Amino acid sequence: MTSETTPATAPPANTLGSRVKRLRAERGFSLRQLAERAGVTPSYVSAVERGKLSPTIALLGKVLAALGTDLAAFFTAAQAEEARFVFRRDAMQTVEDGGRRYTFVFPKRPDLRLEVLEEMLLPGETPDYEELPVDLAGYVMRGTLLLEIEGIGTEEVQAGDAFYVPAGHPVRGRCLHELPVQLLTMMTPPRY
Repeated sequence: MTSETTPATAPPANTLGSRVKRLRAERGFSLRQLAERAGVTPSYVSAVERGKLSPTIALLGKVLAALGTDLAAFFTAAQAEEARFVFRRDAMQTVEDGGRRYTFVFPKRPDLRLEVLEEMLLPGETPDYEELPVDLAGYVMRGTLLLEIEGIGTEEVQAGDAFYVPAGHPVRGRCLHELPVQLLTMMTPPRY
């Protein structure tokens, strides 16, 4: 197993792969063209499309960006059509890799001016800093989050605590102890 992939073990990987393949065909890209745009190998794209590999969240994000979409749109399209005011848990989509899990609470819709994710961060991962073009806020429900704002400092955010980071500040969060961190994060305006 490499840092780029986790073994495909569940049918959702096949569904994911067929949806990536459909988007690639709709855009008129060859495997090689999509791979070049996403910065991965053609064999990697092929394996994802065939359900042989389940991509990490980061690499799936690169492939989707090369296809002109994003994680939120890819995983919430069906939910966007069904819900008006109440968003049912069973309609929410979840994506995960070895170090974290995201549940898209709201679908991608033009009338929603807020993006909300439920996140589960597992011990041991140290993600890269990410400079978001949106304001980021969060509420820790369980565990202790180590919130790092590049050039400003590091804070321990415990269950019941909240945080806010204005747009443009490179930030990352990770699990501080051996217990996973569960949190809600909100972004405004939504990145989509």
